[in-house]
Amino acid sequence: MPFYIFAWIAAFLYGAVTIVSKLTSKYSITNPWMFNFLWSAALVLFSVPTALHYGAGLPVDWWPLILIGFFNALSWTLFTLTLFQLDVSVISPLYNLRTPLGFLLSAVFLGEILDPSKIWLVPVITVAGFFVTYDEKSKLTSFFQKGVVMALLGMVAATLSNIVTKQAIGVNGYWNVILWPNIIVLFFLLFTLPKFRLDVPKITKQHIGICLLLAAVETVGTLAANRAYAENVGVSNAIINIPISMIVAIVLSIVAPKLLEHHPVKVYAIRITAAAVMVASAIKLSV
Repeated sequence: MPFYIFAWIAAFLYGAVTIVSKLTSKYSITNPWMFNFLWSAALVLFSVPTALHYGAGLPVDWWPLILIGFFNALSWTLFTLTLFQLDVSVISPLYNLRTPLGFLLSAVFLGEILDPSKIWLVPVITVAGFFVTYDEKSKLTSFFQKGVVMALLGMVAATLSNIVTKQAIGVNGYWNVILWPNIIVLFFLLFTLPKFRLDVPKITKQHIGICLLLAAVETVGTLAANRAYAENVGVSNAIINIPISMIVAIVLSIVAPKLLEHHPVKVYAIRITAAAVMVASAIKLSV
Protein backbone atom coordinates (compact mmCIF):
# COMPACT_ATOMS: atom_id res chain seq x y z
CA MET A 1 0.00 0.00 0.00
CA PRO A 2 1.35 3.53 -0.80
CA PHE A 3 2.72 5.53 2.14
CA TYR A 4 0.10 8.26 1.77
CA ILE A 5 -2.66 5.74 2.48
CA PHE A 6 -1.03 4.98 5.83
CA ALA A 7 -0.73 8.75 6.45
CA TRP A 8 -4.46 9.25 5.82
CA ILE A 9 -5.29 6.30 8.09
CA ALA A 10 -3.21 7.90 10.85
CA ALA A 11 -4.85 11.30 10.30
CA PHE A 12 -8.37 9.90 10.63
CA LEU A 13 -7.49 7.73 13.63
CA TYR A 14 -5.83 10.62 15.47
CA GLY A 15 -8.86 12.78 14.65
CA ALA A 16 -11.15 10.08 16.06
CA VAL A 17 -9.06 9.93 19.26
CA THR A 18 -9.43 13.69 19.77
CA ILE A 19 -13.21 13.59 19.22
CA VAL A 20 -13.82 10.55 21.45
CA SER A 21 -11.54 11.86 24.21
CA LYS A 22 -13.35 15.22 24.17
CA LEU A 23 -16.74 13.47 24.40
CA THR A 24 -15.37 11.34 27.23
CA SER A 25 -14.21 14.41 29.14
CA LYS A 26 -17.61 16.01 28.70
CA TYR A 27 -19.97 13.13 29.37
CA SER A 28 -18.16 10.25 31.07
CA ILE A 29 -14.91 10.76 33.02
CA THR A 30 -15.18 14.15 34.68
CA ASN A 31 -11.89 14.02 36.59
CA PRO A 32 -9.08 14.87 34.13
CA TRP A 33 -6.37 13.38 36.35
CA MET A 34 -8.12 10.02 36.53
CA PHE A 35 -8.83 10.10 32.79
CA ASN A 36 -5.16 10.80 32.09
CA PHE A 37 -3.96 7.94 34.30
CA LEU A 38 -6.43 5.36 32.92
CA TRP A 39 -5.64 6.36 29.33
CA SER A 40 -1.89 6.11 29.93
CA ALA A 41 -2.27 2.73 31.65
CA ALA A 42 -4.28 1.44 28.68
CA LEU A 43 -1.52 2.59 26.30
CA VAL A 44 0.99 0.53 28.28
CA LEU A 45 -1.22 -2.56 27.89
CA PHE A 46 -1.02 -2.20 24.11
CA SER A 47 2.58 -0.98 23.71
CA VAL A 48 4.36 -3.47 26.01
CA PRO A 49 3.36 -6.72 24.19
CA THR A 50 4.08 -5.11 20.81
CA ALA A 51 7.53 -3.88 21.87
CA LEU A 52 8.46 -7.19 23.51
CA HIS A 53 7.33 -9.08 20.40
CA TYR A 54 9.75 -7.04 18.29
CA GLY A 55 12.72 -7.61 20.57
CA ALA A 56 12.69 -4.88 23.24
CA GLY A 57 14.83 -5.64 26.27
CA LEU A 58 16.99 -3.89 28.84
CA PRO A 59 18.25 -0.50 27.58
CA VAL A 60 21.90 0.52 27.30
CA ASP A 61 21.31 4.01 28.72
CA TRP A 62 18.40 4.72 31.09
CA TRP A 63 18.66 8.51 31.33
CA PRO A 64 17.27 9.40 27.88
CA LEU A 65 14.34 7.04 28.51
CA ILE A 66 13.64 8.65 31.88
CA LEU A 67 13.67 12.09 30.26
CA ILE A 68 11.30 10.93 27.51
CA GLY A 69 8.99 9.44 30.14
CA PHE A 70 9.01 12.67 32.14
CA PHE A 71 8.32 14.90 29.12
CA ASN A 72 5.63 12.52 27.86
CA ALA A 73 3.93 12.41 31.26
CA LEU A 74 3.92 16.22 31.30
CA SER A 75 2.70 16.64 27.70
CA TRP A 76 0.00 13.95 27.99
CA THR A 77 -1.26 15.44 31.26
CA LEU A 78 -1.42 18.94 29.80
CA PHE A 79 -3.21 17.64 26.68
CA THR A 80 -5.81 15.89 28.84
CA LEU A 81 -6.32 19.02 30.93
CA THR A 82 -6.66 20.99 27.70
CA LEU A 83 -9.51 18.72 26.61
CA PHE A 84 -11.48 19.99 29.60
CA GLN A 85 -10.73 23.62 28.71
CA LEU A 86 -10.89 24.11 24.93
CA ASP A 87 -13.13 23.33 21.94
CA VAL A 88 -12.03 20.52 19.61
CA SER A 89 -12.09 23.04 16.73
CA VAL A 90 -9.40 24.98 18.63
CA ILE A 91 -7.28 22.07 19.93
CA SER A 92 -6.74 20.36 16.58
CA PRO A 93 -5.33 23.26 14.52
CA LEU A 94 -3.62 24.84 17.55
CA TYR A 95 -1.32 21.82 17.76
CA ASN A 96 0.10 22.80 14.36
CA LEU A 97 2.22 25.21 16.38
CA ARG A 98 4.36 22.15 17.09
CA THR A 99 5.91 22.53 13.62
CA PRO A 100 7.65 25.91 14.11
CA LEU A 101 8.28 25.08 17.77
CA GLY A 102 10.03 21.89 16.70
CA PHE A 103 12.30 23.78 14.31
CA LEU A 104 13.17 26.39 16.95
CA LEU A 105 13.96 23.89 19.73
CA SER A 106 15.87 21.64 17.31
CA ALA A 107 18.04 24.64 16.41
CA VAL A 108 18.72 25.35 20.10
CA PHE A 109 19.37 21.78 21.30
CA LEU A 110 20.53 19.93 18.17
CA GLY A 111 22.08 22.71 16.11
CA GLU A 112 19.70 22.07 13.21
CA ILE A 113 19.44 25.31 11.24
CA LEU A 114 16.16 26.30 9.58
CA ASP A 115 16.35 27.35 5.93
CA PRO A 116 16.55 31.20 6.06
CA SER A 117 14.06 31.44 3.19
CA LYS A 118 11.42 29.75 5.40
CA ILE A 119 11.94 31.66 8.67
CA TRP A 120 9.06 34.01 7.84
CA LEU A 121 6.66 31.05 8.09
CA VAL A 122 7.26 30.77 11.85
CA PRO A 123 5.59 34.11 12.73
CA VAL A 124 2.84 33.41 10.16
CA ILE A 125 1.90 30.16 11.91
CA THR A 126 2.14 31.84 15.31
CA VAL A 127 -0.13 34.75 14.33
CA ALA A 128 -2.62 32.32 12.76
CA GLY A 129 -2.68 30.54 16.11
CA PHE A 130 -4.23 33.67 17.64
CA PHE A 131 -7.11 33.51 15.17
CA VAL A 132 -7.65 29.76 15.65
CA THR A 133 -8.66 30.49 19.27
CA TYR A 134 -11.09 33.28 18.27
CA ASP A 135 -14.54 33.17 19.85
CA GLU A 136 -17.63 35.37 20.00
CA LYS A 137 -17.10 36.43 23.62
CA SER A 138 -13.50 37.34 24.27
CA LYS A 139 -12.31 37.86 20.70
CA LEU A 140 -8.55 37.46 20.12
CA THR A 141 -7.77 37.76 23.84
CA SER A 142 -9.05 34.18 24.09
CA PHE A 143 -5.57 33.11 22.97
CA PHE A 144 -4.31 33.95 26.46
CA GLN A 145 -6.83 31.78 28.28
CA LYS A 146 -5.69 29.01 30.64
CA GLY A 147 -6.39 26.16 28.20
CA VAL A 148 -4.23 27.67 25.45
CA VAL A 149 -1.34 28.23 27.86
CA MET A 150 -1.55 24.57 28.94
CA ALA A 151 -1.63 23.47 25.29
CA LEU A 152 1.47 25.54 24.51
CA LEU A 153 3.36 24.14 27.51
CA GLY A 154 2.30 20.64 26.47
CA MET A 155 3.69 21.25 22.98
CA VAL A 156 7.03 22.36 24.44
CA ALA A 157 7.18 19.17 26.54
CA ALA A 158 6.20 16.99 23.54
CA THR A 159 8.82 18.65 21.32
CA LEU A 160 11.55 18.17 23.95
CA SER A 161 10.49 14.52 24.15
CA ASN A 162 10.88 14.20 20.37
CA ILE A 163 14.35 15.73 20.52
CA VAL A 164 15.51 13.29 23.21
CA THR A 165 13.81 10.42 21.35
CA LYS A 166 15.87 11.09 18.25
CA GLN A 167 19.05 10.56 20.26
CA ALA A 168 17.71 7.73 22.43
CA ILE A 169 16.78 5.51 19.47
CA GLY A 170 20.37 5.56 18.27
CA VAL A 171 21.58 4.32 21.67
CA ASN A 172 18.79 2.01 22.85
CA GLY A 173 16.95 0.98 19.67
CA TYR A 174 13.45 1.85 18.45
CA TRP A 175 11.40 -0.70 20.41
CA ASN A 176 13.13 0.02 23.72
CA VAL A 177 12.15 3.66 23.22
CA ILE A 178 8.57 2.50 22.67
CA LEU A 179 8.55 0.19 25.70
CA TRP A 180 10.26 1.88 28.63
CA PRO A 181 9.10 5.53 28.40
CA ASN A 182 5.45 4.37 28.50
CA ILE A 183 6.14 2.44 31.70
CA ILE A 184 8.08 5.39 33.15
CA VAL A 185 5.14 7.69 32.32
CA LEU A 186 2.93 5.62 34.62
CA PHE A 187 5.52 5.92 37.39
CA PHE A 188 5.44 9.73 37.14
CA LEU A 189 1.63 9.76 36.93
CA LEU A 190 1.44 7.88 40.24
CA PHE A 191 2.33 11.24 41.82
CA THR A 192 -1.00 12.58 40.53
CA LEU A 193 -2.93 9.93 42.49
CA PRO A 194 -3.96 12.42 45.22
CA LYS A 195 -5.80 14.35 42.48
CA PHE A 196 -8.20 11.46 41.81
CA ARG A 197 -7.80 9.12 44.82
CA LEU A 198 -11.35 9.76 46.01
CA ASP A 199 -12.75 9.01 42.52
CA VAL A 200 -11.04 5.62 42.16
CA PRO A 201 -14.04 3.71 43.62
CA LYS A 202 -16.21 5.41 40.97
CA ILE A 203 -14.28 3.82 38.07
CA THR A 204 -16.68 1.75 35.95
CA LYS A 205 -16.33 -0.83 33.22
CA GLN A 206 -17.45 1.86 30.80
CA HIS A 207 -14.55 4.12 31.84
CA ILE A 208 -12.05 1.29 31.37
CA GLY A 209 -13.60 0.30 28.05
CA ILE A 210 -13.40 3.85 26.68
CA CYS A 211 -9.73 4.19 27.67
CA LEU A 212 -8.90 0.81 26.13
CA LEU A 213 -10.65 1.88 22.92
CA LEU A 214 -8.73 5.18 22.82
CA ALA A 215 -5.43 3.39 23.46
CA ALA A 216 -6.12 0.80 20.76
CA VAL A 217 -7.03 3.41 18.15
CA GLU A 218 -4.07 5.60 19.11
CA THR A 219 -1.67 2.62 18.91
CA VAL A 220 -2.88 1.67 15.42
CA GLY A 221 -2.65 5.33 14.38
CA THR A 222 0.94 5.54 15.61
CA LEU A 223 1.92 2.35 13.75
CA ALA A 224 0.31 3.73 10.55
CA ALA A 225 2.07 7.07 11.01
CA ASN A 226 5.45 5.37 11.54
CA ARG A 227 4.89 3.28 8.39
CA ALA A 228 4.20 6.47 6.41
CA TYR A 229 7.18 8.36 7.90
CA ALA A 230 9.47 5.47 7.00
CA GLU A 231 8.92 6.26 3.30
CA ASN A 232 8.19 10.00 3.17
CA VAL A 233 8.30 12.51 6.03
CA GLY A 234 7.26 15.79 4.39
CA VAL A 235 4.05 14.67 2.66
CA SER A 236 3.12 12.29 5.47
CA ASN A 237 3.52 15.04 8.06
CA ALA A 238 1.34 17.36 5.98
CA ILE A 239 -1.46 14.77 5.72
CA ILE A 240 -1.32 13.68 9.36
CA ASN A 241 -1.48 17.30 10.58
CA ILE A 242 -4.72 18.01 8.70
CA PRO A 243 -7.20 18.95 11.49
CA ILE A 244 -9.69 16.13 10.87
CA SER A 245 -11.22 16.50 14.33
CA MET A 246 -11.86 20.19 13.68
CA ILE A 247 -13.85 19.34 10.56
CA VAL A 248 -15.86 16.70 12.44
CA ALA A 249 -16.51 19.12 15.33
CA ILE A 250 -17.83 21.80 12.96
CA VAL A 251 -20.12 19.30 11.21
CA LEU A 252 -21.42 18.12 14.59
CA SER A 253 -22.02 21.74 15.64
CA ILE A 254 -24.54 21.92 12.78
CA VAL A 255 -26.29 18.55 13.08
CA ALA A 256 -25.98 18.13 16.89
CA PRO A 257 -25.16 21.53 18.42
CA LYS A 258 -25.60 20.33 22.01
CA LEU A 259 -23.30 17.34 21.64
CA LEU A 260 -19.83 18.85 21.43
CA GLU A 261 -19.69 22.60 20.78
CA HIS A 262 -21.59 25.32 18.97
CA HIS A 263 -20.56 28.81 17.81
CA PRO A 264 -21.77 31.33 15.21
CA VAL A 265 -20.77 30.82 11.58
CA LYS A 266 -18.42 33.83 11.80
CA VAL A 267 -16.36 32.16 14.53
CA TYR A 268 -15.95 28.94 12.56
CA ALA A 269 -15.13 30.85 9.37
CA ILE A 270 -12.27 32.63 11.16
CA ARG A 271 -11.04 29.41 12.81
CA ILE A 272 -11.13 27.47 9.50
CA THR A 273 -9.27 30.23 7.64
CA ALA A 274 -6.61 30.43 10.35
CA ALA A 275 -6.28 26.63 10.41
CA ALA A 276 -5.84 26.56 6.62
CA VAL A 277 -3.05 29.15 6.88
CA MET A 278 -1.35 27.13 9.64
CA VAL A 279 -1.56 23.83 7.76
CA ALA A 280 -0.36 25.35 4.46
CA SER A 281 2.54 27.11 6.21
CA ALA A 282 3.42 23.94 8.15
CA ILE A 283 3.50 21.98 4.88
CA LYS A 284 5.86 24.52 3.26
CA LEU A 285 8.02 24.59 6.39
CA SER A 286 8.25 20.79 6.56
CA VAL A 287 9.07 20.09 2.92
